[in-house]
This record gives sequence, C-alpha cells and structure tokens, in this order.
Amino acid sequence: MSSILPIDPCKLFICPHCRLPLVQTEKVFACANNHSFDLAKQGYLNLLPVNAKNSREPGDDKAMVQARTRFLDLGYYQPVADHIATCLNSYIKATPVAEESTLTVLDIGCGEGYYTSSLKKNVSQSSITDGALSSACSEAMQGRTQSETPINSVEIYGFDISKAAVLASAKRDKSITWFVGSMNSLPLAAHQFDFQLSVFSPFSAKETYNMAKPGGYFLTLSAGPDHLLELKQELYDTLNPATESKHENELSDYWEPIARTKVRFNIELLSQDHIAALLGMTPHFWRATPASKETFLRNQRFSCTVDMESQLFRRRDIPLETRIQGDLSVTGLSASAAQASKSGAPSHE
Repeated sequence: MSSILPIDPCKLFICPHCRLPLVQTEKVFACANNHSFDLAKQGYLNLLPVNAKNSREPGDDKAMVQARTRFLDLGYYQPVADHIATCLNSYIKATPVAEESTLTVLDIGCGEGYYTSSLKKNVSQSSITDGALSSACSEAMQGRTQSETPINSVEIYGFDISKAAVLASAKRDKSITWFVGSMNSLPLAAHQFDFQLSVFSPFSAKETYNMAKPGGYFLTLSAGPDHLLELKQELYDTLNPATESKHENELSDYWEPIARTKVRFNIELLSQDHIAALLGMTPHFWRATPASKETFLRNQRFSCTVDMESQLFRRRDIPLETRIQGDLSVTGLSASAAQASKSGAPSHE
C-alpha cells in the first residue's frame, strides 16, 4: 500500500543532457556539468533539448492550442474534468499519508492546461458530485486504509512537448509547475509521483512506471469508438473502424488495471463559433477536405457524442517482464528464451 510522503521539489528535476540533478538558483536551473536552463518570464521551464526535437516546433502549434483553449473554456467538456477530479479525490480519501505530506501529481501531455488547472481547483473539494464515475474509482480502492492525516499540499506538474501549449498553460495557472519536455526522456527523478494522468496523450508505460512511487496510480483517458462520431460522419464519406489502443499490451507489463469505465455524454453546440472551435481543436481540422469543412461549418447548431474510455491502473511492484525472466532464470533459461516464452514464440534452445 502506498503512503503519500513529503517531497522536495528541488530534487525533482534532472538535467535532460546528463541526467544529473538540477539545482535552482533564483530563475536558473543548473546541473554540476554546467548545463543551465532559465525559467521563462511566463513561469515555465523548457527542458527539451534541441537534439530531442523531431521538428522545429514539435507538438501542437499555436493555432491548435488557441482553438482547444477557446473550446474547452466554453465548458462543454466539464464532465471530463469532474471525472478526473473525482478519481483523484477517491485516491486521496483511500490513501494513508504522512505528517506534512504532499500529494504529487503529473499530467502527461498537459496541452493548454485545462484539465490540469481544473484538477488543482477541485482536488479535495467535497463539492465533486458522487455517481457512477466516482463509484468505479472508489470500488477499485476498497480495502485500503482511509486517510486520517489531511494532505497539507498538492503539487501538480504538467508537461508537454509543445512549447506553445506549455506557454498557454503557464498563462492559465501560475500555481502549477509547467515544463516543456519529452515523454521519451523525462527530465524528472524516478519514483516521485503519487498520481499520473494522460488525457488523449501518447505516453511510455515504462517511463510512467519509473516516475511513479511504489503503489502509485495512473489514470488514462482515450477516445471511445463513438467519440465525436457525428462530427466524423459529417466530414468523411467512410469511417475507419475503431482500433485497440497501442498501449494496452505495454501497460499490462508495468501497471495493474483496477478500474475501467465510460465517460459518455452529449454536447449541444449553440453557435457557429462554438462549432468552429470544436473542429479547430481536433486533428480532423487538418485531415478533412476544405469542401467538407466548409459544409460542416454552415451548421447553426450541432449535437455530438463525447465517448471516452477511462482506465485506472496501480503500479506493479515488479514489472511482469522482469518477473518472467526471473522465474525462468531459475530453471537455467536465458533472457532470450524468457522473452520467447512470454511472446509465445518457439524457443530454439
């Protein structure tokens, strides 16, 4: 069982070049090898090395960030934000904490910061509505000791590979620690987070495992088969069938699934501006033909389905791959044979 322990934020960041700890002196973060990073005037830290970029400006561009900010701020996706806060509050209530404890949360691919900021505002508030969503999270944590010591503070960190997105996040909420970084090589010390979150963002199961404290939790939200179905039906002649998440198999090696639920509701867009904002924040703005977009944007009102798959995971004590290799090594099998055994492939030894 995990306990929430104190954390020293100064020990959290590490150098993306050499992996040594970063020490903050006023507005500069530097390592022992003299790699330094300035805190931007907007309050975020850019820890994405040039050699880690796959393009000049990786991630969402400024136009997409602005469109998503404009749409999300209209409140249509508030039920999603409420679901995330409910899951975290269920975790807090079920987790024993130490004195002077700090809950640490990491939002992976935070984008413009809408969900991250909403989480900070709503965490530990009893005003979150109980219902099926909170029940799923609460049931998954049955048997855990109820927290008797209140959490004194919540430290929330959000990062994205898009500088434009992190800049928008920093403008939205100054109480959250924002940084530009890559999921492939996170500039963070290991085992620092009680709770991690990914909403429609790519992630590495292994990296999230390394970031988690023992007994930590990971919440993912991904598109369900009917997500924005009506929008896609208006834009395309044919629709591709929904496919299983590419993370499914990788996740099971490092994370134990404990709860799965739907976040599903309908939204009624009330103006052409709102409709344009929805289209602008999705990848369909770039994929659809100009003619289909023009036709779609003539709508005065539009009803659409929001369909998300929410999954809650708990960190495994030992990754399955390591466990399998350890068990097989007792019988004298090599690592290659262990991997073959796991995948179902024949062993030639």
